[in-house]
Amino acid sequence: MKNDNIFLYFISTSVFMLKITKETSISDLERWIVMDDHEFELEVLESFKYDPGFLIALIQFFLTKLRLSSMVSVKTNIERADFSKVLTRPYDFNHLATPLLFSDDFTIRDKDNKEVSRGDLIKVFQRSLKIQEYLYSQDFNREILGATEFKKAELEHFRKRFFSTKSPSKIENGVSFLVGCFDHLEEYDLHKNYYLYSGEYVRYSKGIASWLSRLFKFGGFSISKELNLNSLIDDLSVVIHELFQNTEEWGKTNFNNTQFYSPNFRAVLINLFLDQNLNKETSGYEPVVNTYLFNLLKSNPGELKTPNKQGALFEGNLWGVCEVSVFDTGPGMARRWTGKDFDQLSEGQEIDSTIKCFNKYITSDTSGRRHVRGRGLSRVISIISGTGLIRVRTGNICIYRDFFQRPLKACEVEGNGIKFNSLEALQRQEGTSITILYPFIYSR
Repeated sequence: MKNDNIFLYFISTSVFMLKITKETSISDLERWIVMDDHEFELEVLESFKYDPGFLIALIQFFLTKLRLSSMVSVKTNIERADFSKVLTRPYDFNHLATPLLFSDDFTIRDKDNKEVSRGDLIKVFQRSLKIQEYLYSQDFNREILGATEFKKAELEHFRKRFFSTKSPSKIENGVSFLVGCFDHLEEYDLHKNYYLYSGEYVRYSKGIASWLSRLFKFGGFSISKELNLNSLIDDLSVVIHELFQNTEEWGKTNFNNTQFYSPNFRAVLINLFLDQNLNKETSGYEPVVNTYLFNLLKSNPGELKTPNKQGALFEGNLWGVCEVSVFDTGPGMARRWTGKDFDQLSEGQEIDSTIKCFNKYITSDTSGRRHVRGRGLSRVISIISGTGLIRVRTGNICIYRDFFQRPLKACEVEGNGIKFNSLEALQRQEGTSITILYPFIYSR
């Protein structure tokens, strides 16, 4: 692998830093996990400008480093005076906000290598997240009414900035949205951001469908009735709900379920990538993603037959890809499944145990609810099995399946077990990230 995207430089503190740029790949982050480096230079991009799968990999990289080395410092390319854009638009800088809220040992520095006040950043990030969650519990098509802890002008300002269709960069690149639970931040009311057990907020896939509808609406593009947008959104909403429900049940405690993790973070990231941002040289993508997109983009959109019955298309329609990435900093799928620690698991056992999680009616749950378990992840597979890609990174392994090239066979569902490919042995990472790429077709 070429190393021309790795830059080392010398600063006054006599520390060499690895530089993370737009050209840095997921493979680079994988190699850097075991290195002793805990100071990095980050070329900060807005969340929606990163390649498919990279943003969630970057967040997982930072949180793993925080768990392993207890300290991470990031020198950004942002001038001190320009940090106002981070403070006013934290939803476009999730890769800074998330590790900052995850651990007190994460520091951010400006372009001159001067530390930015944690207190100022945390205060704004916390409030913005709470505003975001409040707005997503409301009907965006009506006037904001009723008494809240937020000022009406503050809510309108946030709504217009985040969901404006007038931003050329957002229209060109697509739309990115992240919602997460900081399980250890109950004191700041940031532990229920996904609303699973809060009566006033979204809980089921129908509520998630409203998120997706807004992303398509405010993304500046449309899908005609012939392409069955409702079916597409319904399918993706089920995928998001099932994946995040899995983190709620299995991603909050240690591998033998004896204590809760603290700190702990679980999140859903939704990215909509549009044609002009996908139709480029894809060699910089992670190999699994690169192969999938290469084969997808060279095919004719008019021939796509997907589970959401998009059917025959008209000339001029374009490719889009929806990324759904779900992440947690829990014990990892194999450890949670087996109740064993890494030193008791071989690579093969990790792979086999992780794959079992996706087979229907197979569950490690021994409680009275066992009969209703074992369906969620297999349901995800059934939805994306026509044209999607799934990549699972957990512990020491990475498994994936490109359903565009290898559609799901009936015998896999009926009892033989779903087949996955696996990458060579990787460095250990904390938690689990599941990235799904699901194609759709749209028009301007």
